[in-house]
Amino acid sequence: MKVRKNGRPLTRYEWSEARALTPREHEIFEESAYTLPVDFHSWRRAFSQALADADVNIQQATALAGHASLAAHGRYLANSGRTRTLPEAALPKIQISLTPAGGFLGMGRA
Repeated sequence: MKVRKNGRPLTRYEWSEARALTPREHEIFEESAYTLPVDFHSWRRAFSQALADADVNIQQATALAGHASLAAHGRYLANSGRTRTLPEAALPKIQISLTPAGGFLGMGRA
């Protein structure tokens, strides 16, 4: 048994390969020309983005993901499509008028 400098037993375990990776695991855990390897933060980022996609409010999502602050949670959403989606209510209402023959007459705000 290994011992620390202070005489107490070392409780850390060292990584040892138990078996070779399967072809699917190679795709997931090793970098290729098209992908980056999956790690803990990949799963954490996916969870945070899933919470955003489910319309969970930011405070609750931060707590569920275990982030220390809203800023930390926001970093996990930096590449989320959800953060780039504008709510329909924020877009201006524009009316387009067409002539009976299908031609364009003009635009105006509603």
